[in-house]
Amino acid sequence: MENMRADSNRFTPTEASSLCLLLLLCLVLALSPLIPASVAPGISEHNTQRLVQIVFLTLAALNTAVCAGLRKPLVSWYQGKVGFCIAIFFGVGFFSSLGAYSPRHAFHEWSSLLFLFLTTVLVANCVARQGTLLLDRLLLISGAGCLLYALHVALVYSVMLQTSTTPHPGHFIPGFDNFRFFNHAQTVSLPSLILLVALAERSSGAYRLWFAVASVWWALIFVTGARGTVLGVLAGLMTVVATRKGDSRRWVSELLRTGLVGVVLYCVFFLAVPAVLGRGHWDQISSVINRSVTHPVSDRGRIWWLAVEMISDSPLLGAGPAHFAHAAPKVDFGAHPHNWVLQIGAEWGLIALLALCVAVALAFRALLGSAAKIDSSDRANHSMLCAWISIGVGILADGLVSGLIVMPVSQLWIALYLGLAWGWTATRHNAYREAAPPAQGWLPGCAFVGLILLSIALYLLGVFPEVKNLQQHEEETFTPAMYPNGVLRPRIWSAGHF
Repeated sequence: MENMRADSNRFTPTEASSLCLLLLLCLVLALSPLIPASVAPGISEHNTQRLVQIVFLTLAALNTAVCAGLRKPLVSWYQGKVGFCIAIFFGVGFFSSLGAYSPRHAFHEWSSLLFLFLTTVLVANCVARQGTLLLDRLLLISGAGCLLYALHVALVYSVMLQTSTTPHPGHFIPGFDNFRFFNHAQTVSLPSLILLVALAERSSGAYRLWFAVASVWWALIFVTGARGTVLGVLAGLMTVVATRKGDSRRWVSELLRTGLVGVVLYCVFFLAVPAVLGRGHWDQISSVINRSVTHPVSDRGRIWWLAVEMISDSPLLGAGPAHFAHAAPKVDFGAHPHNWVLQIGAEWGLIALLALCVAVALAFRALLGSAAKIDSSDRANHSMLCAWISIGVGILADGLVSGLIVMPVSQLWIALYLGLAWGWTATRHNAYREAAPPAQGWLPGCAFVGLILLSIALYLLGVFPEVKNLQQHEEETFTPAMYPNGVLRPRIWSAGHF
């Protein structure tokens, strides 16, 4: 595959720092679910992942400030209709945070999404400048993280075979307080693994390796009964088939083949083997079927209605970013509404929601328009386009019934995906090479650097009181009045309500 730069081995200091951050992002995705609880006694897996995310996003924001200070051009996100919509989104969110019940929590959420967006810009910038060679390497590194996790799951499974207890499906998902948080990440990571399978030659060892990892990913979806992830993957699959038709044949074939092998792995290792050993079954399928029949939305109607009430109370600016967590104790369900549309509408307001929806629609139009720039014989780029479409639709569909836009690991997976898809699309449309040069003069650059530094201060201030002693924070917050059924509701921290 082509590389956009002939001198790609020569990096400026700012390019080198950005590439180091990309490597760090992939390492965070690979290793944060594997950090043992003993490393930070008394701190939950969710809080550990949030701490890792805070460190990474702060570094990413500082890198952006340095690039802006040196007037290094980024992908021209600030140009055109998409940039205008993104600016409106964050502008409305800023004023929403000012009027929120707790500006500290609101500005932390606002800054967090801003830094995730800047991470997306960083990834897109590097991919657009360095070409598909870098994209391939980033996919391989993130795939290696999935491989490590699959090996960890295999180790846990072997231990469970030697015990006399019947494990809960969540026992096979180490590193997460709730195995649903892993499912959120699977919505992005499974199609990414399918892409690695589709890019490899079928006779190669790489093909067999990624095929096996993707099949294990499917098996874990069946074991945990991840309805939202299945919804997202199927919605993405149907969209790919409808929009790409014959060009999607290889990617769709690998998705279905790995899914079939995943069913076999699930039936053998989580149904047949436990049955032979007299240990019952190690899955959630029966529970999922029962819940799907008796409670199709799993009581989400209560929190969805609460979000609608919040929108009715503050339709323009919302209650403030993260502030569903403040209102949620009324229904004792979750610290977020398990629906990205209602979450943005309730917390950021309808203006921000409209701006975000328009930006998403325009981005998808540009992504679909990339097909015209791909040669009919270019199987690799056709597979990439199928993957980007599938993941994007999957996030939107799964996000209507889950909190994948809230949890730290899935947030970083989404940022990586958006950056890869954005940078790839930019190379198809030559968007990077046609980008306007940075604004002349130091004033715009200084203003942007100042905004980033202020955002970093607001971001860190939002978690400073709790981060000094997270265990004490949970003990103080975990009261019957706020958590009457004794279950923590994660948002920023495991004790998400405030």
